[in-house]
Amino acid sequence: MNKVINMQPWLTLFQTTGAGITADPTEVIQPQESWVDTQGYELAVLTMDILGLTGTDVSLDLEGCDDLGGSWKALYSYTVATSPNTPEHVELLSEAGPDAAYRLTRWLRWRINNSNTNDWQMTFRMNLLLKDDEFGNHGGA
Repeated sequence: MNKVINMQPWLTLFQTTGAGITADPTEVIQPQESWVDTQGYELAVLTMDILGLTGTDVSLDLEGCDDLGGSWKALYSYTVATSPNTPEHVELLSEAGPDAAYRLTRWLRWRINNSNTNDWQMTFRMNLLLKDDEFGNHGGA
């Protein structure tokens, strides 16, 4: 059966610096209990709604990995250069080659990267549609 997951309800995150306040580059990772297990699905369609993104050198990344002990790979990156207030749709396929940027991995999460110390703000949400294999099997059942 197909499944729709609210991968991230509306969320606003920001970093502010000011007179005498300094900040290190920021990395915010989705909490582990919210990572999505895609085992048994052949297709995932992610919709990212971004109401606002300000700042330079900041991105909202969709990452994936095949086992929790492995390394995470950026599958898609949304930056300030991408048109705000426009939903972004990302399709991931389980049968894509292992090096394909659009391969559906076992685990999915989001990450915010800010490679400098400037102010930034982002408001976003993510919804994920997972499609079973052609026989309606999920998770090997």
